[in-house]
Parts: sequence; structure tokens; C-alpha cells
Amino acid sequence: MADEDGVYFTTLGPGTTTNSGALMACEGSPCTATLVGDATLESPKLLAMTPDALFVAPEISTDAPFASMRGYKRIDHLALSTFPFGAYSPFGLFSPVGTKDLYFVDRGSASAGTGKSIAKLVAGAGTYSFSPYVTVQNANAYGRIVLASGKVLTTSPTLDAIYEATNPNARVQGHQIVDLATDGTDIAWLSTHSLAPSVWRCAAGCSVAPVNLGASAVQPRGIAFDATGIYWTSEGATQQSGRIEWIRAGTNGPPTVIAEKLPQPQRIAVTKKFLYFTTFGGPGVGATQGTVRRLAKPL
Repeated sequence: MADEDGVYFTTLGPGTTTNSGALMACEGSPCTATLVGDATLESPKLLAMTPDALFVAPEISTDAPFASMRGYKRIDHLALSTFPFGAYSPFGLFSPVGTKDLYFVDRGSASAGTGKSIAKLVAGAGTYSFSPYVTVQNANAYGRIVLASGKVLTTSPTLDAIYEATNPNARVQGHQIVDLATDGTDIAWLSTHSLAPSVWRCAAGCSVAPVNLGASAVQPRGIAFDATGIYWTSEGATQQSGRIEWIRAGTNGPPTVIAEKLPQPQRIAVTKKFLYFTTFGGPGVGATQGTVRRLAKPL
């Protein structure tokens, strides 16, 4: 993730070591990546930030408590001492741009007898307090999460639909949805369906039918969305055939290639001037050649 103050990313640690992941910060210009907290995180794949805090958590699917979720102050990277725990089986973290609120999906615990819900951490006086946001009654409503046009939207477990959290029957069909993004009003997502991998957008929190932007992406991985455009990465068919493409906001394409012949690009973030993205950079699981890269944003 990135904003004008810095870029933040997670690492999974060397090889298959379970608890050696870390949260890294690269602030200022030029910047050098520095460790936030310590390198003992378990599979830290979920990352969100507010103007004053950073949050990181594992992406897990087992019936396990959310004990590894951590929060840090952005100004000095000190841990949030009053940070609350207690959710189970997390899948999504999201903070609306310009706010201090953090939304996350709690998929519940069968053993603890807790149900699925979307919760919110509310900022105040330098601390964060736990405040349940909404209980999702539909058992299939959980996953990635965004807040657009005042609606909390989440993906289904089979990644084939997007639900409105307060009305699980209001749904938009999709196929193998791997990532969601929003500009605060509209949302966009990537589909990795083997027959038609593509990029989709729908307006006003999906109150209207989605539009297939007609972009054919080979193994799409990450998407970002702002007032200028929609940007996404795709791994490509080989280790050095990844791409970054974009479509200008308010249009239906065709997409323009920004960069190509990249080593397996993954997540992507956008600021006022730049695009930041990560790469695997090496073969196999546990590769150590991953990078964080920056491109000038098209205007």
C-alpha cells in the first residue's frame, strides 16, 4: 500500500518458515526499507493503513483466533498498545481513504459458537476501539471488502459473487474474483476465470449492472483504482511476461500497457504521482528475489 508519505509492504519470510514474515516501511524520498515491529508474523498477507496507523494480519481459513493481527503507529512505528483482538478467520482488511476507520471480515468460529460478521475499529484519541459494524446473516457472505457509495461490499467464499453486506440478497455475479478496488464510489475487480480472465467495473456501489471492460489479462493478480484510472497487474504465462495495464476513469478501454516483461507482478497501489507494485522475481515457493517497484502514473 502507498500514499504520499510512503510505501508499505509485507514479506512472507524465507522458505517455508511459518512465523518469519514482516511488515516493512519505506518512507521519504529516496527511501530505504525498514522493519516495522519484528519479523515474527505468520503469513502476513493482509495490510491496511489509516492516516495514523498501519495494520497487518495473516490471511487464514482455519477456525483460529485473530491473535496475530497487529497495529502500529505511523509516526514512530510503535505498537498500538490498546489494540483489540478477538476475531476469527480473517480474510479482508479495508480502510476508506481519508478516514481512520478500519473494516475487517470476521468469518466466525464454529468451536466458539460465533457467527460471521463485518466489524469496524473506530479511531479516537490515538487509540482504536472495537465496534461491531454489521452481522452478515448469509453464510456465504465473506471475503475481500470495500466501502463504496456508503455500502460495505464483500466477496463470497467461492469468489463468484459480490454481496452488499447489509443485504446479502443484493449480489453481483462474478467468476473467481481475486481482488477488489474502489475510488470511493465505483468498484472494480479482477476475474481469473480460465475461459475469460478480465477486468470489471460497476458504478455507485454496484447499484447498476457491472461493465466488462474487455481486458484480457493472463493470470491477473492486483488492482488499484483512483480518480484518474483503473490499474492492474497480470503475471503472464511465463516468469518474465508480466504486465501492468490501465484504463482511464470513466471509459471502457481499451487498456493501455504501462510496463511489460516483468517478473510476476502481484499487488499494486496508486498515489497522486506513482504506481507501486510488488514482484515475486524468482521461481518456486519461497523465492527471495521479490522486489517493490515504482512507475510514474499516467496522466
